[in-house]
Amino acid sequence: MKYSVLIFCLLVAVVGCLRDYRQYDFTTIDCSGESKVRLRAPQGMEAIHTLRLHIVGKVIGRGRLDWNEGRKTEEVSGDVNLDWSNEWYSTESEIGYTPIGMGSRELRIYYKFEPI
Repeated sequence: MKYSVLIFCLLVAVVGCLRDYRQYDFTTIDCSGESKVRLRAPQGMEAIHTLRLHIVGKVIGRGRLDWNEGRKTEEVSGDVNLDWSNEWYSTESEIGYTPIGMGSRELRIYYKFEPI
């Protein structure tokens, strides 16, 4: 009995640390060439204070991700798993991808605009 309570407590702690990306909207960005994706807050959400991004996927070759023209830039290659967040007060944002050399595949972008 003592061990089952300990195991239950450990499971609760582990599950509590996991992020639930089902609450996020998502889109994909094509990595075969230069591309941009516009992210929009859900309709009716006006007072926003944070934008959280979780970007996952695989890039063959190399490329550069750019969040809102230089706010955040990251060179990516191979398996990609990025978490970005920042204070954000607009209902829109943009992510750009520029290949460096040959490349392909796509990245999935999970995003969440958080209201005040």
